[in-house]
Amino acid sequence: YKLVAAHSCWSAEAMAENTAGCDNVYVDTSFCPAHLVQKGVEALGVDNIMYGTDYPFSSMECCATIIEDAFPDNPEIQEKIFYSNAAKLFGLE
Repeated sequence: YKLVAAHSCWSAEAMAENTAGCDNVYVDTSFCPAHLVQKGVEALGVDNIMYGTDYPFSSMECCATIIEDAFPDNPEIQEKIFYSNAAKLFGLE
């Protein structure tokens, strides 16, 4: 099974600690500022982070800018967070 912990990138360090050894845990970036998205990638690995917005409570554009600001020189990380991690999780590849 796969576990998607929505709204949990802001606490990615605790998630990583509490789920150590589990490669089936994913978090999204809803309500998460750029510096915490960076910490999430460090703590959980880029393959376990997915783009999230919590629309309609925040805009997709604003949330996309956060990912772009967190990794301005790394389009590979942006692509994984924006698309390929979710595509892989949901079998859309």
